[in-house]
Amino acid sequence: MEDKFSLNSAKIILTAIFLSIYVIGASVQAFYVNTDIDQADQEDYLSRAMSLKTDLFKNMSDGNRMPLYPYLLSFLYHPGMSMEEYFRRGKIFNIILSILLLFALYLIFRRYLEGPESKILLLIIGFTVFMPRAGYVQCELPFYFLVFCAFILYWRGLERPSWWVAASAGVLAGLSYLTKGSALPAVVWFIGCYLIFNITVPIIKNISDYSKKREILPQRHILRNIVLLVVFILIFLVTVSPYISVNKRVFGQYFYNVNSTFYIWYDSWKEVQEGTRAHGDRAGWPAMPRQEIPSAEKYLREHTFSQIAGRLGGGFIFITTNALGGFGYAQYFCIYFFICIWAIVKKYEAFRAYLNRDNHWTVAISLVLYFSFYFLLYIFGAAIFKGPRHPLAQYIPALFVMFYFLSRFGFSHYSQKLKCQFNTREVHIAVFCLLVLDLAFQMPYKLYKVFLGW
Repeated sequence: MEDKFSLNSAKIILTAIFLSIYVIGASVQAFYVNTDIDQADQEDYLSRAMSLKTDLFKNMSDGNRMPLYPYLLSFLYHPGMSMEEYFRRGKIFNIILSILLLFALYLIFRRYLEGPESKILLLIIGFTVFMPRAGYVQCELPFYFLVFCAFILYWRGLERPSWWVAASAGVLAGLSYLTKGSALPAVVWFIGCYLIFNITVPIIKNISDYSKKREILPQRHILRNIVLLVVFILIFLVTVSPYISVNKRVFGQYFYNVNSTFYIWYDSWKEVQEGTRAHGDRAGWPAMPRQEIPSAEKYLREHTFSQIAGRLGGGFIFITTNALGGFGYAQYFCIYFFICIWAIVKKYEAFRAYLNRDNHWTVAISLVLYFSFYFLLYIFGAAIFKGPRHPLAQYIPALFVMFYFLSRFGFSHYSQKLKCQFNTREVHIAVFCLLVLDLAFQMPYKLYKVFLGW
């Protein structure tokens, strides 16, 4: 009984220590480094919140920043408040919100992972992604959280479709999109993969099995999958309907957003400033000749294969360099990615058997398509959208997938030189030690000296 009490006391003390480090680190960034409201779109978010406070439905869309996060900020504002005070309140609000989101993430992790694994994953995300960004008035942290929650439900929907998963995924997909427009490709990916693996493939298999006089899936199984997809799409559209209806009225398109509609098809930010942005693309459809308005068709027509390849190559170098020079998140991704590859190579036949169980093949292919799809978008868009804010949206899903895989598949290596066995537990211990060293020696310098809002 006394040992259990001592263990619980040690956990409480460690939690208090890590939470204190988190709050101090986030506060240093918020109040000693992030002192310019004009940087990293923060004034734009505060101004957007003020406009929503004035008239929510009239100002629902500005063609760029989505309304959910500014709507939360609008509760902090009252008439007569100075922008400096509003900025300060926004930073405090974001730090508190980040702690609540981390707590919610831990509860989700515990549902799928063991306690020690959940804690390591939470510490990595908390100190390398959340802490550096908590003191900025930006939508990134709630967006990362919602993207991850939607990702988990997409995964479950592909693996074991159900009414609850379809409805919940529709709501979370909608909330993610209302936080940041870059959530929309995930919706397209999910619908595409679901159509292929849960509807088209079973239909083709049934036709093949019927011709060979084998047992076929009941028609109600396929019909149920179709209805579940319809439920997801309908709930997603209902969730985003107030926003997209305003978009249609003001800009002429339901899913209009200057970034995906125009900016990504330019070659530089200078072209953006001289193009649709200078012609009122946030007040309505830009007043430009039709042949000058950027689009995917126009981009492909005017660029050679080598130019497109060069942009992708440059984007890859830019994103990789950004990640390696970031706040340490890249090293943990690389460690676990290497361990996963090592585990697969060492037990390749077991890995194939693992994929053949419980619909894992479908999920594995879908996840590869998901991360590849987003990675291509990020490296193509790197010429316009600078900084690691966008790629970091997929960091939590990617790291979680690797933790989940190692917890199910396992990793084991016997070192002849050291005469000892290494497994996943030892990897987590080594990562924890590395994180503590980072917190002690590397992170304080970056927190106090480096602006991390981009």
